Amino acid sequence: RPSSPGTDAMTKARARAADDEGDEHSSPSDPVLACLGPVRPAPRELHCSPTAADGTPACKLFMRGKACRSDCAYAHDPPSLRQPCWTYARYGVCPRDVAREKNPEATPCWFPHNPASAASPEKRPHLALQCELGVADRVARRCRDLLGEDAVVDAARLNLARAADCLIFVRSGAMDDRTIGGTNDGSDGGVFSAARALARDPHLMATLKRAYCVSVDGVDPADAHGAGSISVTGDSRESLLRAVSAAVPELLRGVAARTRGGGGGAQKKMLVKARCFPRWAAPATYAGIEPSTDDARLFEPTAKHATHVLDVVCARNRATLTLWPAEAVERKTSETREDVDEDDTSKKKRHGDDDDDAKKALVSRLGSSTVLPYPTVPPRRVATLEYLVAQHCERVKEARAEKKPMCRAYFKLEEAADRARLPISAEWKCVDVGAAPGGWTQWISDRLVSATEEDREENAHSECGGVWAVDPGNLELSPFPANVTHVQKKAELAVADGSVPRNDVSLLVCDANGSPELVTNILLEAKPALRRGAFLVTTFKNFCRGYVEWRRQMAEARKRFKREGFEETAFFHSFANCAQEFTYVARFTGNVGDESVE
Repeated sequence: RPSSPGTDAMTKARARAADDEGDEHSSPSDPVLACLGPVRPAPRELHCSPTAADGTPACKLFMRGKACRSDCAYAHDPPSLRQPCWTYARYGVCPRDVAREKNPEATPCWFPHNPASAASPEKRPHLALQCELGVADRVARRCRDLLGEDAVVDAARLNLARAADCLIFVRSGAMDDRTIGGTNDGSDGGVFSAARALARDPHLMATLKRAYCVSVDGVDPADAHGAGSISVTGDSRESLLRAVSAAVPELLRGVAARTRGGGGGAQKKMLVKARCFPRWAAPATYAGIEPSTDDARLFEPTAKHATHVLDVVCARNRATLTLWPAEAVERKTSETREDVDEDDTSKKKRHGDDDDDAKKALVSRLGSSTVLPYPTVPPRRVATLEYLVAQHCERVKEARAEKKPMCRAYFKLEEAADRARLPISAEWKCVDVGAAPGGWTQWISDRLVSATEEDREENAHSECGGVWAVDPGNLELSPFPANVTHVQKKAELAVADGSVPRNDVSLLVCDANGSPELVTNILLEAKPALRRGAFLVTTFKNFCRGYVEWRRQMAEARKRFKREGFEETAFFHSFANCAQEFTYVARFTGNVGDESVE
């Protein structure tokens, strides 16, 4: 249904937290991501009754590039004097350009597509993250969590479709006096800092499709490999591609000249691998990489074992061309303990080289592939720029695929536990309410087994915990874990008759399909099972009569939990959540007036 005149209300509600919303219509309040919102059609009068800058009716034949009468009374303004394209100005994409991709003979847009202006130094991005449009707001929020509130500086979309890819442009400031991703790296910002901070979240890495370098800030200027970045513009896609094709060899020659001018040995030929967004920029880029006779000794294209990577990112008729050395390592401002302790053996391991024997041994000992860890981020003197920007993301996806959990819900609890830093130990007694088919029960069971193995190395007599899976339905766990007890009844009955431990549960979770109000009622019925200091993890899904009602129930549920003695530790839209689903994490601090010791 079209929105009311004069409003920018979204045509479909989106799942965002209450603090992230602009108004009751869920219009995005973030101006950086405004171009990623639902697309509204341009006002009809712009195409039916176009006017010149002075308000005079414009000649449609002239705007289409066709001849008109010599005595035509309508305005004949050139494209540069016409008002900018309405759709392009708001979304960075014009439907006429999309149509011309399929049919080059289609009529071009009547209105100018002015290229985006160059970013100021404090807003210049370091990385461009490619992801699906439906998770763009989650990616942006997580980047701000890891890099700071000013980290997201721009966004761009591939086309006007609802299920398309987009780019989130992020930057990393000076990081000397702040924490990156939970660890102080002593870094001076730039591409390395941004890539390293984001790489520490495997769930973010698994969500991204690709990361592009759009800057060489942080790359050591004395690096013998050489690096460089330039930007070109065009007033149309065709002119932009011509500019890209001409700029690519210019950039390669410039980097080669600076490297040769640095002295020290013979000139090495650059083996260049290109990556482009969007794909329509690839032919012009490849044409520019093909060396002429004079350039053959300086560079040549390659698909493997590249010494340099050329990232070409086009958005709003501006293309950023960045050539960066694949084997460059981060410039250190201070020596850290992980740098000092690094040896050749751990280098190989940290670079993600598969140790199949170790993986098989771990799976055999713990009995499940879901316990396989995600690859760790190598220390600064080991991790190359290519690993941080390109390879680590792919290795995380491979590790995620190897886990093979029973269902996607497994990753919801995994991400919630990582984000909230749940300190799960071997002796924890846990209750999963609405457990069927068993994804969350499987995750808790695996973590208790892993924690038990670690504790036994230190204490052979450590107590073992367990999981009470409460659900009248059947669990689809095969083989059925030894530390899981299936209680086939409703939660309130299980607590009342002692089927689950009382005052001794350390973790209460629920991923039931119900409204926030219903889920809250169920969990509060199970509150007598909790010990003081226990953790609560649940999801709020839109099983309500409309989006506004769902948001109201979420807000009320959070207030109710607070009144009942729960201290909220996290409330976020995880990457594993559905579009209208949020994850809530809290800690039980005790009932009002309860002074019992934890």
